[in-house]
Amino acid sequence: MHTLSVLSLSFFSKIKYYSYRIEKNKSKKYGFEKLFATKITELSDKDTLVEKSIILFERYFNLVFSVFKKDKPTSRNEPKTSFLLSKFWGGWVNLLNVFLEEDLDWKSVENELNKIKSNIMELRQMENYNDIIFKPDELVIPDSSHSPTKVGKFLNQNRQQPVSIQDIS
Repeated sequence: MHTLSVLSLSFFSKIKYYSYRIEKNKSKKYGFEKLFATKITELSDKDTLVEKSIILFERYFNLVFSVFKKDKPTSRNEPKTSFLLSKFWGGWVNLLNVFLEEDLDWKSVENELNKIKSNIMELRQMENYNDIIFKPDELVIPDSSHSPTKVGKFLNQNRQQPVSIQDIS
């Protein structure tokens, strides 16, 4: 009887796990449909996927730069911003994946970006947004030594509270 109980527990644990995965995938599916502005089945067509992906990335990064206006690089001769680093861009793409998984719409994405901005301003002890926030020479901000994965975690954690890149594992 004990073996049966253990097997039953194991079986129900697996069911619970698969139910969680199904719900997570549903959420991600709805997130894709919201941000790609199309049904998931239409994204199986490669031309549609490419077209919608271009639109998605343009809209996402336009939104990022509408929130972080001072950080948008206009030339390499301007003051340094982490946006000049390809790894930093990779972190923003990783954050986009989190937004897709969380089934966020564009207004929610904008709200989350504003939370990041507020928390990083607090982290950097900035009262006003009148200068670059993502200065790579600041120890609390990602620089070229940080991976896109670590940058994505940094951005994601700064949605909740101010967190230094040094505190990201």
